[in-house]
Amino acid sequence: MKIKMITVTCLFLAISFALSACTGLPAGRLDDRNRTNVTEEQTPKTAESETGMYPFPFEFTAKDLYGNDVTAETLGEKEIFFLHLWATWCPPCVAEMGELAEIAEMYDENVGFLGLLSDYADNLRGAIRLTEQNNVGFINIPDRTRGLEAALRMLSTGFVPTTVLIDKDGNIIGEPLIGAHGLGYAKYIDEALEIVRSK
Repeated sequence: MKIKMITVTCLFLAISFALSACTGLPAGRLDDRNRTNVTEEQTPKTAESETGMYPFPFEFTAKDLYGNDVTAETLGEKEIFFLHLWATWCPPCVAEMGELAEIAEMYDENVGFLGLLSDYADNLRGAIRLTEQNNVGFINIPDRTRGLEAALRMLSTGFVPTTVLIDKDGNIIGEPLIGAHGLGYAKYIDEALEIVRSK
């Protein structure tokens, strides 16, 4: 009876974790080295802005899901940026997509959203179908885009979805968000905006 109870408890915990995040990415430990300021070579100088808006802090060139060119300038100037690592094979990633699209619309004026798709090369059609079905309007690019190495180190938790909110210098605001949060992302975005506005 005791063994059965332990087994049931372990199974419940495993299912609970699986519902909020998937594993399968190359395992990476997110330590202090990954959260410190990136080097000057990785981050372009950002001019102080009277509006509080800044360009995306990493220079890169990529193709979106439709083959369009995407650069840091494409994302525009925002107060903070929301980097979201996901995969088409991850049920929590797919389940939260509609709510994530809502959040991106709600905060579009102040927050730049960028999806980094870990299986971009393997399931491009599936990614297009999922984003279109859920009215995802923000840009999605391959997670291994050259120029985003520092950003990818921040997201290197070994789980999807993983999300980081970053400031104008490319530093994480708060901690990486592991697992699906849906409309709950609003709380973290509000906190991050408050932090950058208080500086």
